[in-house]
Amino acid sequence: MENGGPHVSIVTAQVDGYGVELERTFFLGYVPEWAAAPFAAMLEARATAFAMALPGAILAEIDRAVRAVIARHGYGDCITIAQATASGSPATKALRGARR
Repeated sequence: MENGGPHVSIVTAQVDGYGVELERTFFLGYVPEWAAAPFAAMLEARATAFAMALPGAILAEIDRAVRAVIARHGYGDCITIAQATASGSPATKALRGARR
């Protein structure tokens, strides 16, 4: 791996019909200049989700709020799927879209 990034690490598992996935986007040494703005957008979107993730919260409302943060930062067109999947989370797509 080289300094900078982004680098994406994905771990998946299936047991007795249940599937789980963990995806992390990270940088080594520094965040490249072109990635700073989408990374900041992702941090704000994540903070929004964490603040709303309370008992009884409606997931669709959290999703709408997170997507609104991402769109407000200009990366709404980077969300091209209904839900996050391996290599397809909104944050990862925003980082990829930032290089356009």
